[in-house]
Amino acid sequence: MRKAYSVTLVTASLVCVYLGWIYYLRWSENRAFVRRLAEPKEAQDRAIVDAYGGGRLTLLGFYATPATIRRGEK
Repeated sequence: MRKAYSVTLVTASLVCVYLGWIYYLRWSENRAFVRRLAEPKEAQDRAIVDAYGGGRLTLLGFYATPATIRRGEK
C-alpha cells in the first residue's frame, strides 16, 4: 500500500508540473501575440505625437465661454 501511495504521489506531481509548464507556455505565447498586435498602433501613436511637438503641449490660447461664471453654474 505504501508503494502505491508513493507511485501515485510521484505521478500526480509530474502531471502538475507538466500542466503548469503547458499553462505557462500558453500564457507567454498569448502575451507575445498581444504585444505584436500592439506594436503597429504604438508606432502610429508615436508618429502622431512626434508630428505635434514630441509630447510637449503648449497652450497658445484659452477662451472660456461665457466669460463670467456665477456661483452654482458649470
